Amino acid sequence: MLANPSPKTDRVTRRRRRGSRGVTLVEVLIVVAILALIAVGVAIYAIPQYLKAQTTTAETNAKTVRAAADQWRMAHPDRQSECPTGDLLVADKIVQEAPLDPWRHVYRIVCNGGAGVSIGSDGPDGKPGTDDDLWLGERPAR
Repeated sequence: MLANPSPKTDRVTRRRRRGSRGVTLVEVLIVVAILALIAVGVAIYAIPQYLKAQTTTAETNAKTVRAAADQWRMAHPDRQSECPTGDLLVADKIVQEAPLDPWRHVYRIVCNGGAGVSIGSDGPDGKPGTDDDLWLGERPAR
């Protein structure tokens, strides 16, 4: 016959059983709520910074495109009446690929006669002639 377990052994066994029950639904919901609050806090800070970085990148890339267009115009003095396009800059190996803004639209290149070259991006909405367009140089009339 088996002897009855001692009261001390019985308490230890009950504690082990309680500890192995797992996590309650309330505890899981609390952790999810805390993670959601952290995610909202990060989004409130990160999204405006990301949009600002896209605008800064577009301006910097526009300067590079303008330099490439000026280089093309200097290399082709016989074609001064012609304004280079992204495809023409690629064909003449001034740039490796058609220049795209951070919103995946091709930069617009506009020659202003003797005033030089203006480079434009349609901005986040991708529509030309709106207020969010970015221009380096003289902005053409709408």
